Amino acid sequence: LESSIERLSALKLLNLRDNTLEGTLPLSISAMSNLDYLHLDGNAFSGTLPQSAQFLFGCVEVTLASNYFTGNIPSDLGSTRGGILEEGLKIDFSIERIDWHSNRISGIIPSLFGSMPSLEHVDISRNLLVG
Repeated sequence: LESSIERLSALKLLNLRDNTLEGTLPLSISAMSNLDYLHLDGNAFSGTLPQSAQFLFGCVEVTLASNYFTGNIPSDLGSTRGGILEEGLKIDFSIERIDWHSNRISGIIPSLFGSMPSLEHVDISRNLLVG
C-alpha cells in the first residue's frame, strides 16, 4: 500500500479486502481525515501495528483481520473519552468496530477499551495476547 494514499483526503471508505497486498501499514493513512471505514482484512500485510492509535482517529470501523501484523495493541488506544490531545489537536475517538483477529499481535489486552464509549464490537481473537 503506497504512502501516497494520503492524497485521497476526501475518501470515506477504503476497502481492499481479500487481495494479495503486502507490506507494512503506512502511517500516512492517519492523514486521511475523512476516512470512516478502513478494511484491509484478508491480505498479507505484515510488520508491527503503529504504536500510536493515531491511525484510528476519526474511523468508525478498522478491520485488519487475517494478516500478519505483529506488535502490541497501541497503548494510547482510547486513552480519554471523546479523544486525546496530541500535538495540540483534539482528536475524536468515534470508533465502533475493531476487528483485528487472526494476526500475530502480542502483549497485554489493554483495559482502555472500556473508555471508548462508542465501541460496539471488538474481535482480537486468534492472536498471541495475554491479560
